[in-house]
Amino acid sequence: MRFVLCLVFVIFLLAQLPIVAADGLLKVTFFDVGTADAALVEGPAGEHILIDGGTVAGGKKVAAYLKARGIEALDVVIATHPHPDHIGGLVQIIREFEVKTLYDTGIGFECEEFHSYQKALREFGGITTIVCGRILVSLPSGVHLEFLNPKRRGKRLHPDCILARLRYKDASVMFAGDLDTVGEGVVLFDELPLRSQILKVGHHGASDSTCEAFLDAVAPRFAVITVATPNKYGRPHEAVLERLEKRNIQIIRTDECGNVTFISDGHAFGPPKCERKPKPGIGSR
Repeated sequence: MRFVLCLVFVIFLLAQLPIVAADGLLKVTFFDVGTADAALVEGPAGEHILIDGGTVAGGKKVAAYLKARGIEALDVVIATHPHPDHIGGLVQIIREFEVKTLYDTGIGFECEEFHSYQKALREFGGITTIVCGRILVSLPSGVHLEFLNPKRRGKRLHPDCILARLRYKDASVMFAGDLDTVGEGVVLFDELPLRSQILKVGHHGASDSTCEAFLDAVAPRFAVITVATPNKYGRPHEAVLERLEKRNIQIIRTDECGNVTFISDGHAFGPPKCERKPKPGIGSR
């Protein structure tokens, strides 16, 4: 049965999730899917959270990765907003994997990928929640997922993009999707706790995201930019790179490193494990 919920503040304990054998570590993988977004969280008790699915081609890569790891079910899937580079790949994910709960903004976008996504949702057997207020999802292992944006039913693609902060003990990751400076300002106004050790940089390093005040509030150690270069938008933009470098934040780029995985025991994240070493000249500024 499919439910659509609009929640102001909810603490949702997924007590029905099975505690399967796992290594007790939190793993976060950012996929190399071009100038697009897809990230997988593997919880310490075997939970799985997918944030965006990339393009249609990116979804094939994500699906192959999940199958290679023997992952058949996803406890949480998040569609941060309906642009093709975020939801295009989720169509395959929704159809080929057991998805227990899906979070969405409820915003529409006129493109072929969105229509395919809507069709997949109509056939979807899990729970769909429209994010329009602060939501806290608590998993049995002690992983918490906080939805910090949008505050109300979304209408604008980037200002009302989902902003989610993942916490496990002292370890934390901020997934900014394509949140722009307008949305960042709304979140900053609420004075919510934003500090995170890892920031998935908003909008693939575009200059309309990752403002100075937002960076200071998050204060990450690592900044992950999901991008392919060269691209027609010139991302990541010089201004964003300068903001990160000025704060001595280590920049990790999927165009240079491929898939990137961070692992934590709940206290700190170790050095990123990159699929490949950057080649000289790739992503040069």
